[in-house]
Amino acid sequence: MKSALLKRLSWITFLISIVCFFAGNSFDNTDVKMFFLPVLILSGIMALSAYLMGKREQLSMDDDTFAVSFFKQLVSGEYFNSSVWQNAYRDYRTRYQQHRRSSLGIRTDLFIRCLRRLVVLNSVWMFVCTVVAGAANIPLGDVLKDLGVGTADYSQNIGDRIIVTVITVPLIYLMVLCLVAFLKSKKWLDSFEEKGIGVREIETSYREGDAFECSINSVVIGPYYVHGVDGEKFYTVPRNMINAVAWNVDRFIISAKTKYGTVYKGDEYRFYIVFKSGNGEVLFRIPLDQFQIRMIMDNYFPNEAAKSFQIGYDEIKILSHKFFSLKKHTSPVMMAD
Repeated sequence: MKSALLKRLSWITFLISIVCFFAGNSFDNTDVKMFFLPVLILSGIMALSAYLMGKREQLSMDDDTFAVSFFKQLVSGEYFNSSVWQNAYRDYRTRYQQHRRSSLGIRTDLFIRCLRRLVVLNSVWMFVCTVVAGAANIPLGDVLKDLGVGTADYSQNIGDRIIVTVITVPLIYLMVLCLVAFLKSKKWLDSFEEKGIGVREIETSYREGDAFECSINSVVIGPYYVHGVDGEKFYTVPRNMINAVAWNVDRFIISAKTKYGTVYKGDEYRFYIVFKSGNGEVLFRIPLDQFQIRMIMDNYFPNEAAKSFQIGYDEIKILSHKFFSLKKHTSPVMMAD
């Protein structure tokens, strides 16, 4: 977790815990004190750690030296033709296990990918809602009593009510995200019915195709269709519509806002495979590992890849809390010396 965000959350938790702990002292409620004492200690440690991390952070501008060198190698073709990259690609091909999605239906697979993205992007809000609800002691015990569940003693016990709240709020939040993911993935498939493509036909192609996965992103090369999903959208295009396959590279310049100003946190480079139609229209693009992209080009679209020599390159500035990182799931940039 980034230090600025960690600092805010830990201080909020720390202050709320102090209030609730001393409120428990005032009412001589052992349950409240026992619940919030470890929370108070842990949040205090987190707040102190985040404060020290923030003190060490200095205002800085991103270093473009690496980016400029990488861009020159990309546009000249030196990057993908270098011995460093070619050796790494051969090693990756040797280790890569080709697989299919036969063990999981398309509806379940799309639902899970959409849900994973929603959970990651909303995890901070889930934490905040849980802490606030637990500290405010939302009277779930009274609600349960009104519904005929639980006892009067249960509804009057503050400690039990806090525990129920802390357990229930994340579950409710997760259920809402599941509903959103279900409706979204269902809408993706339903949209193809309007285009005259049967869902059963898509399911068969998706199940029998060769899958290339990178976190929530996936490209499936079916016998008649090519499918792509990135957690936000789902694409399906006939293979005979694809006239060119190209590269895109995005440089994400990641920063965070702190009380010292906007602090540069680092760069992340993301490689995309881009499928184009005969008139040059971009059908869709999906981020994958750079070696997976080359494998797709070499194994399935060698002629189409040869038609597109130009590599798209963009620089995007983004705040860290809005960024879904793929760094742990992709190969690093292979720069030649």
